Order: sequence, then structure tokens, then C-alpha cells
Amino acid sequence: MTVAKISISTDIGEPDFFAQAMGVDAMSFSASDMSKFLEANADATEILVEISSNGGSVTQGFEIYDLLKNSGKQITTKAYKANSIATVIFLAGSKREITKNAQFTIHNPYINPMNLGYEGLEADDLQAIADDIRACEAKIFNLYKEVIGFDATFEAEIKDLMKADTDLTSTNALKYGFATSIINGENTAVQNITLGAYTDKIAAYITKNKSTKNNMDINKILAKFDAIENSIKTVFKAQNLNEDGTPIDPKKNSSATAVDGTIMYFSEAALAVGIAVFSDEAMTIPMPDGTYEVEMSEVTIVGGLVSEMESMEAKKLAALTAENADLKAQLATALESTNAVVKELKDLSTEVIALKAFIPSDVRNLNVETTDRSKLTPAQLQNLRRKEMMNLGKK
Repeated sequence: MTVAKISISTDIGEPDFFAQAMGVDAMSFSASDMSKFLEANADATEILVEISSNGGSVTQGFEIYDLLKNSGKQITTKAYKANSIATVIFLAGSKREITKNAQFTIHNPYINPMNLGYEGLEADDLQAIADDIRACEAKIFNLYKEVIGFDATFEAEIKDLMKADTDLTSTNALKYGFATSIINGENTAVQNITLGAYTDKIAAYITKNKSTKNNMDINKILAKFDAIENSIKTVFKAQNLNEDGTPIDPKKNSSATAVDGTIMYFSEAALAVGIAVFSDEAMTIPMPDGTYEVEMSEVTIVGGLVSEMESMEAKKLAALTAENADLKAQLATALESTNAVVKELKDLSTEVIALKAFIPSDVRNLNVETTDRSKLTPAQLQNLRRKEMMNLGKK
């Protein structure tokens, strides 16, 4: 016996056109994916389908169910998480294993309001959608009843559980006949999310090109893409990049040379606080942090950006102002000291004058030039004799 295994670990449905247009993996599983798998494993005698899905398109879910049931192979399904339409795919297995901690949500089909298009729908559109949802609801319930074969008692319970949007435990899934056995295993530990069920017919009503009012206006979507593109261009321009991400032609850039010979490059017309500066013409290497004297200004670079610019003239004026204030303070101190000295001299002069008054007049005028000794005071005469004695000693 050859067993081929496939894992359905995404939402059920065709790839999202807009996601693909944006280059994003749509992460969906479609009937086309199942068909390709069966063709690639035509020699397999058994197919093991592991399911971990939130559900999705009712149309795609039933197509996958039919492909498995009509493959002519023994089908075994294993549920780690089977929500919404994924429960229908699970029922394709003759052996249906559910893990002990699996999610298994049954509910009536519904549409997420966010999926009702960009414009309003008319009453006829809403009625058609409602009719299709009712038909979808009956189709899912009838498949449950056909595969499981529950009696009238369970029939009422199943309808109530679907209406209540119920997450069945593995035990209840086995009890109602959805699963044929419980196996030990961990669930996928994800949020309990179920997708609103929808059919191709419902999708056609929502996206139909009936009128401008009801049409999902592709022009609006393109306009949004244009706005996004313009925003990206603005970001590129701010980073001095072309639209393809390459640096803008350095010939169009500006440059400034510092006093020490350092050249800095930038895209703006002149240096200013906040602009990016680079050390190479291609403008790929940010300018090293530091302070540079450029065109009579001190330019401070931090993290490749001009963080501060100060005029050299203003800086010199500030230095001179500070120096002038310091000299004034020194002059005031010197003046205070000089005034103190002058005061001391004045006080000393007063004391000298007062002392002079106590000295006899004959002592004050000792050196008198005269040969008439009778006119000399005793002190002057004594002083004259002292000089004569000193002169005799020299001879």
C-alpha cells in the first residue's frame, strides 16, 4: 500500500488577486491544488489529508471534497484544526482521526462585513446573497447528515450547534459522528478563528460590474497604489536614492570643504541643521561624528546628521564678551586694592605729620651751611663737630 500525504494548513480558496499583484504569497489551498496533488500521486493507493485550516470558500471546499471522494483511493483525514468549510473536507475520509486537543468549529455560513466591497449593495443584491447563504447552509447540513447519518434527535442538536457557532471538543466530534477516532496529539496552538463561508455566487454579487455604485472600483484601488508609490518616492528622495534604490547622481549633490580639508557631501542646496552629510561623493558613507569649521561656521555632526551650526563670528563675539566681562572684574578688583593702598598711604602721611610736630626745630634743621658758629643751635653745632671729627679721621 502506497500512502501519499498532503497538508492543508492555510485558508480554503483561490489565491487572492490583489495579494499576488503586491507580490505577497496568498497562502491559500484550492481545488486546483488538490487536483494537481492527485495527478502527481496517481499511483498511491491511500491519501492522508492532514487539516489545520480556518475554512474559507464553500465552493472550493465542496470541490475538494468531491475530488477526494471520487479519487478511487482510500481517504484518511486527520484534523488538528478543522473550522467552517474545512469540516466538510474532513468528512471526505472513510477514516477520520481528530487529535485530542483539536479545534473543530461548525457554524452556519456568514459573510464578514469587511468583505462586502467598497460600495453599497442594493436590496436585490442583499436578497440574492441571503438566498445563497441559506442554500449554502442547507448544503453543508445535508452533507453532515448524509455522511454521519445522525438521527432526528441529533439533527436538532446539530442545527442548534451550527447556529451557535460551536467549537466541538474531540469527544463531541466523535460523539456526533464527525470523527471516527481520537488520537493523542497536540493542536496547532493558534487563535480560534473561523472564516465567514462564502460561495463563488456570493463573490460574484459582491464584485460584479453592474454599475459604478456596486462595482468594486478598480480605479480607486489603483489610485491608492499610486498614493503608496508617491509616498515611497518621497521616502527614497529623502534618503537621496533613485526610484530603483541606487544613490542619486553625485554631480547633482552639494559639497562643503572644512578648514582642515575635509569634504562633506549633501543633497540640499546648503548646510543646515537636520540634513544628512556624507564623506563620499556617492553619499553612502555617513560623515564621522565631530565638529568641523566650514565657511565661518562650526558644524557639529552626530550620527551622520548636522546636529548644530554655530557662526564663528558669533562665537568670537561671545568669547570677546566673556573676556571683557572677566577684565572688568579684574579691573574692579585692582581698583579696590589700589584704593586700599591709597587709604593706607594717606593714613601714614597723617601719622608722619603728627610725629613731625613732636621733633624740636633745631633737630629738624641739622644741616645748615654757615661759618658763624654763634648762629648755630646746639644740635646743629654738635652735628658740625661730628662731621669735622669724621673728616679728621679720613686724613
